[in-house]
Amino acid sequence: MAHETVIRAALVVGKTLVALIFLLNALGVVDQAGAARELAGFGVPRRWVPLAMLTGRGVQLVGAILLVLWGDRLAALGCVMLAAFLAQATLVAHPFWSATGDARTPQLVNFLKNVAIIGGLLSLASVYV
Repeated sequence: MAHETVIRAALVVGKTLVALIFLLNALGVVDQAGAARELAGFGVPRRWVPLAMLTGRGVQLVGAILLVLWGDRLAALGCVMLAAFLAQATLVAHPFWSATGDARTPQLVNFLKNVAIIGGLLSLASVYV
């Protein structure tokens, strides 16, 4: 019985920690000015950038809430939403393949960090399906 309690507590703490960055982004605690510039630089027309940012924040908020507050297929859906958001955001924000010089290493590190988070989200989703 104690083993099951520890496993359950670890799952709750783990998924809350994974969801934290998405919640902070969604609520605007993390500055989004750089992300807006990256979208514009990627070719999103300036007039559509605010809508794209709002949509991204909405996906992050809903996905994080589903992950943290539910323990069933809704939590899995939240994980998939967050993984899909992060996959496209990573491709836009961290194009290490086109970076040169000193800029390449931080882009690669952030790209790989995000890929690891996506892996964690997909692993969490598998717990709930």
